Amino acid sequence: MGSPPSHHQVGGHHVKEDFAVRGNEPKDEVQIYTWMDATLRELTHRVKEVAQAAKKRKEKLSFAFVYLDKNGHFVVKGVGMTNSFGNGRRIDDGKTLKDLGFQQTNVQWCDPTNM
Repeated sequence: MGSPPSHHQVGGHHVKEDFAVRGNEPKDEVQIYTWMDATLRELTHRVKEVAQAAKKRKEKLSFAFVYLDKNGHFVVKGVGMTNSFGNGRRIDDGKTLKDLGFQQTNVQWCDPTNM
């Protein structure tokens, strides 16, 4: 099973309104194919492969799920944070998508140091 598109945003997460119009989602999409047992640390490495801003030594990456709620409204839910060059000591590094309750098709990360 492949995972969802991943959007990245320097300075903060996209707001839910950025996803409101199908086909007009944020243009900074990164495709990451993974499994439910992927950890945020593993996703951090994948993001760093394609996003230059995530490669900085002291960067922090904040992850969020973007999904439709039961009323059809988009929700952006923060689920964890990692350091770009972590060593597994950050609490969220070992959390898997399954642990975090991932069910939908969109994961988002941002660089909160620029917020």
